[in-house]
Amino acid sequence: MALDREPGGLDLWRFRRIAARNNFEPGFYASDITLVNWPRSTTSKASRSPTNHLGVSPDEAARNREATRQLSLSALYWLQTEVPRPDGSTGYPGLRLRPDIVGTTDGLAQDLYVRESRRIRAVRTITENDVSLAIRGDRGPTRFADSVGIGMYRIDLHPSTGGDPYIDVASTPFQIPLAALLP
Repeated sequence: MALDREPGGLDLWRFRRIAARNNFEPGFYASDITLVNWPRSTTSKASRSPTNHLGVSPDEAARNREATRQLSLSALYWLQTEVPRPDGSTGYPGLRLRPDIVGTTDGLAQDLYVRESRRIRAVRTITENDVSLAIRGDRGPTRFADSVGIGMYRIDLHPSTGGDPYIDVASTPFQIPLAALLP
């Protein structure tokens, strides 16, 4: 994983940056603020968050939530101390959690990030055919009479059913139909 921009690469510090300090009065923010939401935020593919938070006993769900919290903290520690840097050194010791921004006592997310909502059996299912730039081309996205919003996010699958660790497909700006939000 490249954290700093390499020629032709993605700068992950800016990928989900939610505040760029240079856009504010000097001193308003001491640094940029980035939301870190990276697949398997650790160095090992075998290290995965316990994902069974639904459909289990309250005690097991609580244990899994705490294990997920600890995994996030270990990923932060790795980023602060061990991640290889382009200049040959390791770690970014200035990285810190921001309880003042997030609104939690520890600075971690207020709740787990679970992608299950995309798996509802909706009245209308949005597919790659509706939003893929390669498929839609100059026609733009499918238009919906019941549109309640717009979105612009690439189609990403991780991991794929074919064994690829990550698939990323360009999309067009798209409409979000109400029917896609109704089970």
